Amino acid sequence: MSIQLISNLKWMTRVPITLKKTKEIIGYYLEKVKVSPETDPKIQEITREFQKKGYKWLEQKVTYAGIKQRWLIVESAERKQSDIQKLNSKIEQEKKTALKLRKKLENTEFYTVTKTQNYLKSINKKLKLWDE
Repeated sequence: MSIQLISNLKWMTRVPITLKKTKEIIGYYLEKVKVSPETDPKIQEITREFQKKGYKWLEQKVTYAGIKQRWLIVESAERKQSDIQKLNSKIEQEKKTALKLRKKLENTEFYTVTKTQNYLKSINKKLKLWDE
């Protein structure tokens, strides 16, 4: 189903962080978010309270897939730290795998360039964080 078919409906959904547009907004705007002096004092107070608890957010008007949308992007310091820990764990696991494969590679004799290249390609496929 095309998103154009439902463009006149009011609806809410989670915007995936994997979208290029989301990454651009987060990378450029979220770090620069400041509470404007023109903002309603109640909103200013709520914003300060949430910032103390480690949250940042940004409202952004976006046209995505040809449809005007309003995105509310929220970042939690706690969630960000958790994601960093998970990534570090994956990197450590990948490092262990790479070291095992390196040791195996060092103990393998190759008689042709083609066999060597094929073997290296098979190693790269085993490494999850490897990008050819």
